[in-house]
Amino acid sequence: RITYNEESTTLNVSADGGGAFVAEQSGDLGVGVITANGDVDLSAPGAIVDHRTDSQRTGGERNVTAAGDLRLTALGGSLGTSAVSPLTIQVSGDITAVCAGGAYLDALGNLNLDLTSGTNNIALTATQAVRLLSRTGYTLTGFINAGYGVSIDAAGDIGQKNAPMPVNANISGAGTLSLTGGNVYVNEPEGD
Repeated sequence: RITYNEESTTLNVSADGGGAFVAEQSGDLGVGVITANGDVDLSAPGAIVDHRTDSQRTGGERNVTAAGDLRLTALGGSLGTSAVSPLTIQVSGDITAVCAGGAYLDALGNLNLDLTSGTNNIALTATQAVRLLSRTGYTLTGFINAGYGVSIDAAGDIGQKNAPMPVNANISGAGTLSLTGGNVYVNEPEGD
């Protein structure tokens, strides 16, 4: 376990022998590249944001690559900065996330997300399926793009009547869509 005391600097971790557990002590946690052969647990009193170098980005390195589960806790901010600057991940297991702000994640593979968000503003992208369990009663807004399927189980509404949430469940050409929530307002931007 690392107690990380520097605010918003770049954290790079390679944990070939197991997991990585990092707790920022003040402000935001700036994530460079973290690779682990187990679970990863990141927490910050602020946000958890992408701080990869240009060479890490152009080299295709993700913020978090984990052979296990991922736990993200941003008590005073968001996960990622925005839809344009998400946290990039590749996780073999499930993701549990708690954040005061929005959740902006881009996954290589499946994105299995159990989310408790203070705003329920999301931008989720995955090359395979997105499975989202939203635990707060706020209206879920933003967008979801998935390679071949989206499943959302929301405690509150999904989208708004005058602003439906874009959900693309079949970027690869074949996908299913399953939605459960209070009121459901979505549109499929492409295909059926």
